[in-house]
Amino acid sequence: MRKISQKAYAKLNLTLDCLEKRPDGYHNLKSIMHPVDLYDTVTVKKTEFGGIKVNCSLVRREENLAFKAAKLFFETNGIADDNIEITVEKRIPLLSGLGGGSADAAAVINILNVLYGVGLTDEQKIGLAKKLGADVPFALFSKTALAEGIGEKLTFLENFPRMFFVLIKPCDKGSTGEMYKMLDQRKSFDENYTDKVLSLLKQGETVSAIKSFGNDFALCNSRGVYGRISEIAAKKGGIATSLTGSGPTCFSVFDNETDSTNFFNDVKQTFSFVSLAKSVG
Repeated sequence: MRKISQKAYAKLNLTLDCLEKRPDGYHNLKSIMHPVDLYDTVTVKKTEFGGIKVNCSLVRREENLAFKAAKLFFETNGIADDNIEITVEKRIPLLSGLGGGSADAAAVINILNVLYGVGLTDEQKIGLAKKLGADVPFALFSKTALAEGIGEKLTFLENFPRMFFVLIKPCDKGSTGEMYKMLDQRKSFDENYTDKVLSLLKQGETVSAIKSFGNDFALCNSRGVYGRISEIAAKKGGIATSLTGSGPTCFSVFDNETDSTNFFNDVKQTFSFVSLAKSVG
């Protein structure tokens, strides 16, 4: 086997609670992470020479997480034959909060593990993934999960509700570091979206749980534009609208495809990126 392709799915943070800052500079978090069917396609092919080549015009090789994942994989496993060509067909927008780069990196780890017959366990793959970014461990599996720590501690959530979404990126992304600084100044740490949603789901209150989706980074984003999106979505049958990651992409949740499509058609000409999506799995 000399070539493998894999879908690298986008993620939504249905909830995101940023907790205390750690000594290493990261923040602990608690989040319900959910894969949706917007995806990049990652293909890795063995070559005869040339080292690690990356075909992705949107991101320079040295800054591309797919490249970093391959380099880390080879170095960690002591593999000298690192002659591969990685091709990333991008559909997930950059700097959107949808985890596209992380998904690409996770796909590279999964593919190389098979292509080179290394046989890494899930825990070993997570050990590599968390060195690349907080969202990469989740992206290895693309299953709805409770993520804790910096994102590396995963508890998979079975029988999670299937939903339909409209994803909207209304503006360019600000600095994530600056967003965390703003959050540290504003957050009271009183609200816990994740625990509330999990409790409601346990009680069988699915609609109430969806209405309780929330993200601490909403404190740092323009509430005006998100408020307008939420109002329009609600008129079209939207159950909730929330932010994913540190933004700027938000998502509106629907319980059927007809309503989500109607809302999509209403807003698709208004923003630079609008996409329909649904739950994976």
